[in-house]
Amino acid sequence: MSHRTVLALALFAGGTPLSAQVITRNVPYRPHPSAEQYMDLYAPQAAASVPVVLFIHGGSLAEAGERRDSSMYAPVCPGLAARGILCATMDYRLAQLEQSFARDAEDRRVYGSLAWRLRANPTAWVSPQAPPFLVLVAESERFMPAVLEEGARFVRLMRELERPADLRILAGRRHVTTTTGFADPNDVVANLVAAFVRNPKGVTTTP
Repeated sequence: MSHRTVLALALFAGGTPLSAQVITRNVPYRPHPSAEQYMDLYAPQAAASVPVVLFIHGGSLAEAGERRDSSMYAPVCPGLAARGILCATMDYRLAQLEQSFARDAEDRRVYGSLAWRLRANPTAWVSPQAPPFLVLVAESERFMPAVLEEGARFVRLMRELERPADLRILAGRRHVTTTTGFADPNDVVANLVAAFVRNPKGVTTTP
């Protein structure tokens, strides 16, 4: 699978022009990659020194239908690049836990045991050195699944250690609409994410 670089002038919904972007597709992110271990890069055309975001799509790390070019996720990196942020969007191998762990020598080398593999939950690694975090929860998913409870617990642990962290509930948003509006220059979520990337401590400081 070869790299393909194009220079694109994308358009916001409604016809407002975006800044030109350099798009590099199908970049392997490890030696001897499988078909799922590639990423696409979206960079502002004049990207000399800009913030960088690695966007990892959802699907609980186990759902085959979720990919970087899925309609739910495809607007994210172009939208961030339009806001002056270099964005990489990646695919990945799906998690099968017990069965795949037993067969995967690389996972066993990295994690040592399945118990250690399962400790990859971010809450287990909150420390005084943790970077700033912004947790976003769609209004329709405040309670089912328990995203709000889990996110609030993570933010509380961060704040107990005096680390910058905040949680925002996205009014009027559903799971599938948190990322689909990034091509709109007025999209609240995209602008909030861009503001956090540019100034993490500023966005996560409670007024």
